Amino acid sequence: MLENIRHLEFLPTNFYEFENILIKHGKLTIENIDIKRLYFKYNYDTPKIVSHVEDINPEQFNIVEMGDVFMVSKIKPSLEKIDLTRNDLKDANLISTLNYFEFFEHFDFDALYNMFYHKFKVYCNEIIDDVKKTLFKASTKNSAKLLIAELSHRVISSENFLKKFKSKDIEEFNFFEKNNIQVDLYEHLEKFVEQLKLSLNHLFTFYLKEDDLIITEKSLNNEKDSISHEAKLRDTNIYEYSLLFADGLISFENFTVQYKNKSYININSLAKIISQDIPEISSKSIQPYLNQTIKEANTDKNLFSKRKIKYLELIALDYKANGKKLSKFFTDKLQDLLLNTQE
Repeated sequence: MLENIRHLEFLPTNFYEFENILIKHGKLTIENIDIKRLYFKYNYDTPKIVSHVEDINPEQFNIVEMGDVFMVSKIKPSLEKIDLTRNDLKDANLISTLNYFEFFEHFDFDALYNMFYHKFKVYCNEIIDDVKKTLFKASTKNSAKLLIAELSHRVISSENFLKKFKSKDIEEFNFFEKNNIQVDLYEHLEKFVEQLKLSLNHLFTFYLKEDDLIITEKSLNNEKDSISHEAKLRDTNIYEYSLLFADGLISFENFTVQYKNKSYININSLAKIISQDIPEISSKSIQPYLNQTIKEANTDKNLFSKRKIKYLELIALDYKANGKKLSKFFTDKLQDLLLNTQE
């Protein structure tokens, strides 16, 4: 279901896909050299039993004493460069890398940086747009869930690959040294994947609730129904009470609440004061929300629980659309929730 999603090439799940990004998007400062893939067959040609090891380099061979003889085995295999044929693709001892030795000194690091700096947000947005279109065209609830599952798996697989790259826990680094071009690309992709995860989380929280879709099959085929769903979220006490935090009127720390720059410990008294300041808010209604939120309780009344992310994100989107600034307290709380949700 991912065939209609653009830019998934920037979510590599293995070293081959990783280096393909350099082939497609890497730029050189010289014209008579191309970035291309080279193929090798590797051969350990060991172990061997020998009677003496005086001439054997221990940096190249493992040496195990076995009575009067020694068993030696190569630490790294010998590599034979080949021109790839169809039969070679079935060879388990086939490995590839790029012709770094030819273009390394001419690689344009600035061009790679500029591409990610100027375009990675555009790419993220286009991925999100493609996901939305595919969701709205989904014929059934299960097909929409399948798309989300497949894309989530691709993102997580790419993230896991990048973690392995960082720790050099991939097969290719047993044969070829990691270089600065690869490290530079890794750093760009790490930021891209993190940004995409946040963007996807913003989208999926409007579609997922307790492992199911909260909007109907009809909504998947009608973008206007999604807008109607957002309107329903706005017309709730949860959205209204959360606005107090978004506006910076309320914050809390260590069971002490700050409301309009004054400290309160007694939640009942605070609820009454808020009700006096804002007659539309009932003190009896807001009191349990304040109490559970400040206690950071794992209940449905905690405004900053994972179950309330869809309300908080909608507030963030509404503020951005209206050019309003969110309070730092609200922003920090939302970011912590998003990060914890992804773990």
